[in-house]
Amino acid sequence: MPVVSFMKILFASRKTGFLFISEALALFSFLAHQLFFVRKNETINTGFDFLFIAATLCLLALIFAGMSKALDLYSSFLAAKTHSEKPELTRDIILTLSPFNILYLIFLQHVIYLRDLTIALLFLSSAGFVYLQIIFCVRLAKSKQEEKFFQRIHAWIKLDYFSNNQILILTFVIPLILFSLLGSGLIVPKHPFTGDEPHYLIITKSILADGDINLRNNYQNKDYLDFYPGQLKPHTRPGRKGEEYQFSRHSPGLPILLVPFYYLGDKIGNVFFPENPALKIQFLVFFVRLPFWILTSLLGWSLFLLAYDLTKKRHIALLAWLFFCFTSPVIFYSQLVYPEVLAALICLHLFRQGVFKKKLEAKHSILLGLGIAYLPWLNIKYAVLVLTLFILIVYNLFRPLNRKLKPIFSFLSPICISFVLYLFYLWTHYGSLSPISPYEYSSTNTNFQFPQFMHLNGLEFIRCGIGYLFDQRFGLFPYSLVYILFFPGVIYLYKKNKKEAAPLLVLLGLYWAFCSLSYYWGGYCPPGRTLFPVIWILALFAAVAYAGAKNKASTVFRRVFLFMSLSTALTAIQNPRLLYHVSPSYLPGDERFYSHFFSQFSNLFLDLKSIIPSLANKEHILWLPTLIWLPAVMLIAFVFLKKKKFREDKKTLKKLSLHTVFVFVLSIFCLGYIFFNIKLDYGISYEGKNYELFFQDQGNYGQELNGFWTKGKSSTGVVLKSPTRVSEIRLNVSSQIKGQTQIRVGNFRTIIERQNSLSLGNSLIVHSPVGFPWIDGYIYYIRLNEN
Repeated sequence: MPVVSFMKILFASRKTGFLFISEALALFSFLAHQLFFVRKNETINTGFDFLFIAATLCLLALIFAGMSKALDLYSSFLAAKTHSEKPELTRDIILTLSPFNILYLIFLQHVIYLRDLTIALLFLSSAGFVYLQIIFCVRLAKSKQEEKFFQRIHAWIKLDYFSNNQILILTFVIPLILFSLLGSGLIVPKHPFTGDEPHYLIITKSILADGDINLRNNYQNKDYLDFYPGQLKPHTRPGRKGEEYQFSRHSPGLPILLVPFYYLGDKIGNVFFPENPALKIQFLVFFVRLPFWILTSLLGWSLFLLAYDLTKKRHIALLAWLFFCFTSPVIFYSQLVYPEVLAALICLHLFRQGVFKKKLEAKHSILLGLGIAYLPWLNIKYAVLVLTLFILIVYNLFRPLNRKLKPIFSFLSPICISFVLYLFYLWTHYGSLSPISPYEYSSTNTNFQFPQFMHLNGLEFIRCGIGYLFDQRFGLFPYSLVYILFFPGVIYLYKKNKKEAAPLLVLLGLYWAFCSLSYYWGGYCPPGRTLFPVIWILALFAAVAYAGAKNKASTVFRRVFLFMSLSTALTAIQNPRLLYHVSPSYLPGDERFYSHFFSQFSNLFLDLKSIIPSLANKEHILWLPTLIWLPAVMLIAFVFLKKKKFREDKKTLKKLSLHTVFVFVLSIFCLGYIFFNIKLDYGISYEGKNYELFFQDQGNYGQELNGFWTKGKSSTGVVLKSPTRVSEIRLNVSSQIKGQTQIRVGNFRTIIERQNSLSLGNSLIVHSPVGFPWIDGYIYYIRLNEN
C-alpha cells in the first residue's frame, strides 16, 4: 500500500512528485548522516560494507513508506472533511514539506567548516514546516467555513473557544508565571541587583530598621550587604540639618511600597535559614521582586483591555499583549527594582479610566486622584505625565456628562493632600520647596547641578528625541522592531477616530519632548527606560497598525518584526548584562560608542554595530545608519497605508509559493549568520608560531604561556587562523582534575579522558582538518567542552 500511494503521488504531478522525493531524501540524508556517518570518537566512516548498505536501504525504505502513507492518510482525511480535490490537497501538503530540503546542507561541513549547523538545520526546517502547515490550515479553514470541522478550526484561530473571563485570567496568569520563572533562576541564571536597585532597597531597609530615611548609618554599616555583594557608593545628599542627615536622591515612593515584601522575605529567611546566608538572600530577592512580577502582569493585562477597546478585535488585542509582555523592554523590567513599571501601570490606568471612558463615577474618581497623587512620589521626572493626565481628566470631569460635585471632589481631594505632604517632605528634609532639591547636591559630587541635564538646543533636542527610539545602546526600536509599527498606527487611528488618537498623542508627545530636552539616557539599565512610562502608547498604535493593514507586504513586515523582536528578547534574557550601558560620557575608548549586545552578535557575516544608529554620544554619531533608518521607517509606514487588499478566493486554496519562498529566504539568512558567526577582531600570537588564536566567548581565561586555560564545566570556541592550509592540528590537554574534554575540530570530533594527575601526554592529532579559506589565509574552528 505505501508503494501504491507513493506511485500515485509521483504520477499525479511530476513537479510535486519529484519534490516529494527530494524531501524524503533530505530527511533520509540527515538521519543517515547522524546515525551512520557521525561517530563520537572517530571521523566519518566511508566503508560501504554489507551491514552498512543494508541499514541504509532499510532506513530509506522506512522513510519513503512512512511519509507516503502519512501523506495519503492526511490528504484523504482533509478531502473527506472539505469535499475538496484530493490531488490538489496532496500538492499543497507536499509544498509544506519543502523546508526539509535545507537538511541537505548537513554535508556542507565536510567541505568547508566554521560552525556546526546540525541543530540550526533541524530547528529551521521543522519551524518552516510548522509555519507552512499553519498557513495551509488557516487558508483551508477560511475557504471551507461552511464545514463544521473547519468552523471549529476557525473558532480556535479566532480564540472564540475561550470566554472573556478565561482570556482575562490567562492574560494575567501566563506572564506572571513566566516572569516568576525567569526571576527564580530555573530557566536562565538569576540577574543580581545592579544600577540603582540596591539604592532603592537600602531606603526600604532604613524604614524597617530605623523608622526613617536617613541613610548615613545604613551606608556606614554596610546594610546593603544583606542584598548586594560588594561596595556601594552612596547616592545621598545632606539634609537641612547638616551632614549627619544623608537622604537619598531617589524618591521614597517605591521603597515604601516594598516595605511589606522586604519584611516578609527577611523574616522567612531568618526563621527557616538562620545559618545559611545564601538561602536568606534568595528568599529576600524573591519577595522583593514578587511585586514587580505582579505589577508587570497587571500592566500587560491593562494593555490588552485598552487594545481591545481601541480595535474591537480580541485576537489583535492578544497579539499586542504578546509582543508587549514578552519583548524588550517590558520583559526585562519585570525583574528590576525600578519605578518605571509602576509608573507605566498608573498612567495606563489613569488614561483608560479617566480619559478613554466618557462617564466617570465617584468611586473611580478617587482612584484616579490617588494615582495622580502618587506619581510624583515615584520620581519628579513624571511631573509632565502628572500635569498632562491631570488636565485631560479634569477636562473629562467637567463635561456635561460628568459635571457633578462628588466625582470632582473625590478626584481633587487626594491630590491636594498629597501636594501638601510632598511640600512638607521637601521642606523638612531638604529645607527647600523645590521638587528638584534632592538632585541639587550630592555628597559624591559637590558641583552637581540639575540644569546640567537639560538643554535648549534645537539640534540636541532632535538628536536626543531620535536617540531614545533608534540608538543602539539606549533606543527602543533596535531591540524590539515591532514598535516601528507605531508610525503607521498613528495615521490609521488618527484617520479613524481623531478623538481617540489625540489624547494618546498629546500624552506621548509632551513626555517625549520633555525627555528630549534632557541628556538622561536611563543610567545603568536595559534600553528603553526613558520612554517606559508611555511604552504602552506605542504598543497600542502598533496594535492598531496590525488591525488595519491588509496588503501582503505589510503582512511580511508584521511577521518578520514580531519574529525578530521575540528572538532578540529570548537571546538577551539569557545574558541580560549585554543590555547594560553606563552613561556614554563615563566610558573609555570604543565601549561608549557601541552596544554590547550588537557587538557580541556582530561577526564576519554581519557587522550589526555599524548598521544601527549611534546617537547617545555626540562625539561619535553614526549619521549614515541614521539617514538610512529614518526613511526606511517612513517607507514601512507607507507600505502599511496601501489600500490594496487580499483577493480571497473561496473556491480554490491559496498557493503557498510566496510563504515557501519567505521560509527559504529567512532560513538561508539565519544559516548564513550562524555559519559566519565568528569574530576575528583581537588575535593572540604565540612565540615561534605562525598562527593566531581568536577567542570567541568567555568560556576561557585567555592566553597562558603556550596555550590557554578553559573554565570548568564550560564550553569555549577558538578560531585558529593560519596564512596557509595546515596539514594537521595538534592539541595537548592537561588538568589536575579527573574528567573528560569533548573536542571538535572541523568535522572531526572525539573525547579525551583525563587521569587524576597532571600530564601533558593527553595529545590529539587531527589530520587534514576541514577549515575555511579566508582573505589572507585559512581559519579553523576548534570547540572544547569541559566537564
